[in-house]
Amino acid sequence: MRRITMSALALLGSLAVTGVARAGCCDDFWSCAAAVATGGVTCQIQSIIDSVNAMKQLVETMGNTLRNQANNITAQASKAVGDATNELKQLRMQAMTDLQNHAAKAHEIANPPKTIVMAPTLAGGAALQKGVIAKPVTASPAAVAGALQQAPIVNANVPGAPKAADAQAIKDSLTRADAFMQDLRSKANAPANQVAQAEAAAVTAALRHLQTAQQISLDLAITPLNLLRDSLIDLLTHPERLFDPTAQITADVQRITAQVPAMLDRITNEVSQEAIGDLNQVKGTLQQLQDSAATAQALVDTMQKVANSKLQSDLDALDRLVPKPAPGVAPPSGMAIASTAILLPPAVAANNRQLVAVAFTHADPAKLPLVIQQRAAVADIAAKWQTVQALVKTPVKIEPATVQKVDHDLGQMYAGKSKADITKRKNELREEAKKRFASDPKTLEKVVQYIETHSPRD
Repeated sequence: MRRITMSALALLGSLAVTGVARAGCCDDFWSCAAAVATGGVTCQIQSIIDSVNAMKQLVETMGNTLRNQANNITAQASKAVGDATNELKQLRMQAMTDLQNHAAKAHEIANPPKTIVMAPTLAGGAALQKGVIAKPVTASPAAVAGALQQAPIVNANVPGAPKAADAQAIKDSLTRADAFMQDLRSKANAPANQVAQAEAAAVTAALRHLQTAQQISLDLAITPLNLLRDSLIDLLTHPERLFDPTAQITADVQRITAQVPAMLDRITNEVSQEAIGDLNQVKGTLQQLQDSAATAQALVDTMQKVANSKLQSDLDALDRLVPKPAPGVAPPSGMAIASTAILLPPAVAANNRQLVAVAFTHADPAKLPLVIQQRAAVADIAAKWQTVQALVKTPVKIEPATVQKVDHDLGQMYAGKSKADITKRKNELREEAKKRFASDPKTLEKVVQYIETHSPRD
């Protein structure tokens, strides 16, 4: 039997409270008899006491966790900055690698190796002499098919056939595109260095602030937890206050809800705020590097298509990406020709920004596991206090099954007994009730009255 402080029963036994008592709120005859005799009030008290005890346990656990894990919180914040920095570094290095590869490919396309024309020879390697007719060599079908794939035949005389581009125009456009690509690659060095410097500054800032964060006292967060714990212990010690809990507990809960998250933010921000600021300053620069790499890929793909097809339509597409210089305006020697910006597909640009955004989420203090855990604990404390307040205001009434159980058990005590035995048994029950409810006369009175009215007549 779960024992409920008698002073609480003394108070509540006199209250005119109605409502629903939970099933299983009593576990032996006397606890069930008290529940039935008081109209379910004892069940309600037990529910409130259970909830207050659970709340007290959570408060104590949270206080101990904060006290023991202060350094772990700062360590997680420092690691989060490192994770974000490393991911941004990988994005930067990947963009620069892609730019380098695309620039090399563009130069290869614009400057293909020269074909060496060999003098015709006879079988055995002898040079073909003037006036000597060489025997024709028949190519295999596979070789013919391969040649057709590499250099598609364009028949300008067939109506509707693709128009072949001028060879010199192709060469000029590829050279222009190559110059643009090399310029794009060389100009990426400065922003890449800027991003790298910000990465190093972020790591340094996190380490510099780590010690300061570890020295921040958690007393401002732990003190209200201790005050709430003391208030809950006082409430359990004086259960006559259960139905009129002090406003101090509500104030303590509100203070915890405000101060604990604020203290966690203060600690984690001390570690990460400057570092994130350093990284934020180069977010746009890193995105530009990624866009440059995507631009380079789009350009080299178009160059390759022109080199393969030799079609005017593909050459026009390349010229739209890297326009010809205005008539009479020659570009400076060795410099890329001015070009309008190459528009990236929206999905490509959006993906670049998403990759950077994901990297920054690693350094978000609100996403640190210990911070999430403690915020959840604060919310749980507030929710448990709301449960207590709801239980206090919930009307109660005893469930019929509990009444039937008590009546059945009481009836079994008199089954088959004579009048003398019934009288004796009734007196024994009265004496037992006096012992069990000695400190709670009001509940005793109700239980004895119930025994009297539900026992057989002597």
